[in-house]
Amino acid sequence: MNIQYSFLTIALLYSVTLIGQTTDIVTMGAGYIDQSFYSLSNGEVATANNTNWDIAFSLNAMSATVRINGGMGTALYKVPNVDVSGWADVDTLGLSTWPQLINSELSWSDGAFNTNSEDMNYGWGNYDIITHVVVGDAVFIVKSIDGEWKKLMIEDLDDGVFSFMYANLDSSDEISTSIDRAEYENKNFVYYSLSSHMVTDREPLISDWDLTFTKYITTLSPGVYYSVSGALANNNIEIAEVNDLSNPFTYSDYESHGFLSDMNIIGYDWKSYNMSAFSYELEEERCYFVKNLEGSIYRIVFTDFAGSSSGDITINKELMSGSSVLDDENNTNFFSVYPNPAYNNTTVLIDAQAKQVQLTIYDVRGKKMFEAQMPGGFQETSISTADFEKGLYFVDVTFNGTHSSQKLIIQ
Repeated sequence: MNIQYSFLTIALLYSVTLIGQTTDIVTMGAGYIDQSFYSLSNGEVATANNTNWDIAFSLNAMSATVRINGGMGTALYKVPNVDVSGWADVDTLGLSTWPQLINSELSWSDGAFNTNSEDMNYGWGNYDIITHVVVGDAVFIVKSIDGEWKKLMIEDLDDGVFSFMYANLDSSDEISTSIDRAEYENKNFVYYSLSSHMVTDREPLISDWDLTFTKYITTLSPGVYYSVSGALANNNIEIAEVNDLSNPFTYSDYESHGFLSDMNIIGYDWKSYNMSAFSYELEEERCYFVKNLEGSIYRIVFTDFAGSSSGDITINKELMSGSSVLDDENNTNFFSVYPNPAYNNTTVLIDAQAKQVQLTIYDVRGKKMFEAQMPGGFQETSISTADFEKGLYFVDVTFNGTHSSQKLIIQ
């Protein structure tokens, strides 16, 4: 083996197998004015003002999701028994009795505007299987975070462009505008303010963060909603919550727990407010195991929460399992996929002590998308993914009876 590759391999292995606890601080700012984006491998990667938007449009090409800034005060109601033909004569009589629509806590793909979606209806419009256009069929009433009341309808989603219209309740100051998703790549959402009429590009890249700390609406009981501050997971992040631990800082048996992909597994209840002491208390017997996009597993324990004074949150974390290390007793074999997420191509880097290595890529349905056999030692294989559909894939490496798999996301 080339000695230069040997040094590279040793360095990479060391970087993923080094065990040690670290402490990170993320902040939502005083009064939770900001949204923090956090990476398990890199710490806090970005903060964004959380008071300059009301509605968010999904950038996923397969999605018609529209969410609201419920945690910061945006409220949404669907006008009953009225379609877009009744836009000019919307009557808000009885609005206080209309059900409030909120975002799902479980999935980013279920926004407040998508409430009660079914079959070919996305909650705000119907999908036309001939034209592939989602055509609006509903009128909504929105209270912005600035307290302004508007009527709004999403006219359509056509070839990646959301077109929508909003006005004051008396139909004055009517505005028609659109957002082209092609202008905002590799992120989950693009944001819009009904007060400033401004589009905001405020997220880091999908591949750069694992958790976001923000205010959001939770359901306390049917029809009773409350704004909370907590952590929501990015798409494709898996989390296991473990309770009743004598020492959560040393517990490492993540394999005994089921990992879930609901975005609110961490949520807000790792803390509670003590009304007698007028301060927050943390769940001291709890830890979370979080599997990031690369397949690495971290244990995190919350150690401090400053509340609304600064919005600071202190996290103890430790790498439990690096995604790049194959499971062999000497820990001398290396397997890595980059870039991940990928666009037009990805590279698989393998350093294995074997005569032959089998490399296979499967889609989520088990269809074999790529297959190659190669000699052992150091191998760097570039794979074109330009013809792959966007989505989740699995990269498998097998040698000497040892099998390892990593997730690959194609954007």
